[in-house]
Amino acid sequence: VIFDTTVGGGGVWTVQTTTGDPPRERFLHGCAAIGQTLVIFGGYDSSGESNSFSLLRTDKWEWEGWDSTQARAGAMLHLVDGRVVAVGGVENGMVCDDVLTYSLGGFAPEFDGEDDEAVLSHPPNLLPGDYTIECWVCPHARGQGMNIVARSNVSYPTQVWSHQLRINERGKVQHCTLLASGERCIVESDTAVREGAWTHVAAVATSDGEMSIWIDGGDDDTAPVKLSGPLAANLDRFFVASRTGDAMGMFKGAISELRVWNSARTATQTREDMKKTFNGSEPGLVGYWKLDEGPGSTVYDSTANANHGPLKGNPAWNANSSPQALALAGEGPAAYAGHSRRAAKGAGR
Repeated sequence: VIFDTTVGGGGVWTVQTTTGDPPRERFLHGCAAIGQTLVIFGGYDSSGESNSFSLLRTDKWEWEGWDSTQARAGAMLHLVDGRVVAVGGVENGMVCDDVLTYSLGGFAPEFDGEDDEAVLSHPPNLLPGDYTIECWVCPHARGQGMNIVARSNVSYPTQVWSHQLRINERGKVQHCTLLASGERCIVESDTAVREGAWTHVAAVATSDGEMSIWIDGGDDDTAPVKLSGPLAANLDRFFVASRTGDAMGMFKGAISELRVWNSARTATQTREDMKKTFNGSEPGLVGYWKLDEGPGSTVYDSTANANHGPLKGNPAWNANSSPQALALAGEGPAAYAGHSRRAAKGAGR
């Protein structure tokens, strides 16, 4: 409901019709505003303390919702640089005096396409066979091939590279992988990504099986490619935004929420989870770099494997450029405004 405080408004409450994914009935929730978007977190619903976030776009009166990893009621809520800060409140019936932070995108690094890159150690035993590699990308250039992320076992991936997500000179996303036999296999998206807009991309492969590519959680009408043997082994590091073979240059643009799984996830799983942030303990998640740290020289792996890595060059960190922060400001791309899934209370804590 809305209370009109303008002169002549008469002090009247009115009921506003909304669309989208409205929150469940609740009370004692935290609430804050950023621009024309209202952010609601936690509170008590019919099951107890809630872990859900809801965003209300007041320019369109449209709801969007998803679940966080923490439940809390009665917390004081603030928004700082794309992060929700919740102070105090009640959890599991106990009064809390801690401070929670939840990234709604926070910072995102903007690689310059010249010397900005990250190198992330990742031992072969963490990814011995099947894999899924996914992230959000916002390219700032077209007309040239650019590496998003690639796996290798050499000092620089211009001679040996695999498990790669990249964008070719036509703006199509490609998934490139190397077999143990030395054969290189590529599957390419049907549609091109938009310059200056966020797109979610995922590469999926199974040894002696198939390799696929998911764009915004769908198959993009791209047929999977059959693999004729096992995947290349003994690869022990990831190169993010680095130059690779096949004339792939350094990435120019922003990258966020890089995740590596030791299984071949489905398009449905990818679509349902691509808008969530995790705590790093999810089954099968063996590498998780949120890329939201802000200015500094290290990017951090949120899984227990703790494969942190150096950030080279001097990428710009924009607190308003991530897909989540742009969605809050009402400027998020259609790719980020897809279907949300509201899990059972307590899921993912």
